[in-house]
Amino acid sequence: MYQFRGCPDVEDFETVAGPRDRPAHVLVRERPGGDEIADGYVLENVDLDERTADCLWGKGADPGTVTTFLLQALAEVASNDS
Repeated sequence: MYQFRGCPDVEDFETVAGPRDRPAHVLVRERPGGDEIADGYVLENVDLDERTADCLWGKGADPGTVTTFLLQALAEVASNDS
């Protein structure tokens, strides 16, 4: 189960993960009815025993801006893991 939260103007929501799905560090989702607005989420917490992942909203904008934001967030995660 993925839980997405924190996005202004969009209610928190959940999606079911498949049996082999692994949570990604960053996720992009097209905002429903958002006129080509994308929302970027960053993985905040994972519980492998419970098979849940909490994803916190980071940025909402055009897809290119959100992608840049998420790449920067992913680079920060990678540098912290080193």
